[in-house]
Amino acid sequence: MGLSLEFHLGDTAAIRQAIVEDRRRWFRDPALVTHSADFSLHIEPADLDLLSESIGEAIGQPPRRLRPSLTPVVDKKVRGLLVVAPLWVKYVAAVRTLQTIQPDIVSEIAGSWASAMRHHHTADISATDAMRTAVGRLVELCAAAHARKGEVFHIWYL
Repeated sequence: MGLSLEFHLGDTAAIRQAIVEDRRRWFRDPALVTHSADFSLHIEPADLDLLSESIGEAIGQPPRRLRPSLTPVVDKKVRGLLVVAPLWVKYVAAVRTLQTIQPDIVSEIAGSWASAMRHHHTADISATDAMRTAVGRLVELCAAAHARKGEVFHIWYL
C-alpha cells in the first residue's frame, strides 16, 4: 500500500480524532464525513501544488499552491492531518461556479494537471477517470465547505 492523500469535510472533532487514533474507517462514515476527495493516485504531495496551479489557470486567477495553505494539526510517523486555509477552499470552490457555463471545466483541469505532471516528472502521464473524479469531488467538497464555512482537512497516511 502506498501513500494515501485525501481531503475531508464533516464532523471536525471526529475527523481529528480519527487521525489521532488511526481509525481510517471513520472517513467512510457519512454521519461523520459529508464530503471526501481521494487523491491516492500514485502521486506525490507536491503534485497537489501542480493541481492547484492548474485550477488557477482554469478559473482565470493567479495560481495558488496548496502547501502554503496547509496548517499541520497532527503529525505522526505514518499519518498526518492538516487544515486547509479558507482562502484556498474558496479558490477551488470557484470552479463549481464556472461549471454552469463550462461543464467540462473539471476535465480540462485534470488534463492540464496531467500535462503539468508529465512535464515535471518527464513521464508519460495522461488524465484518467480517477483523476477527473478526484478533482470533481474536491471541487464539490470545497464548494460545500465554502457555502457553510466548514473546515476542510487534508490527511495523509501510509
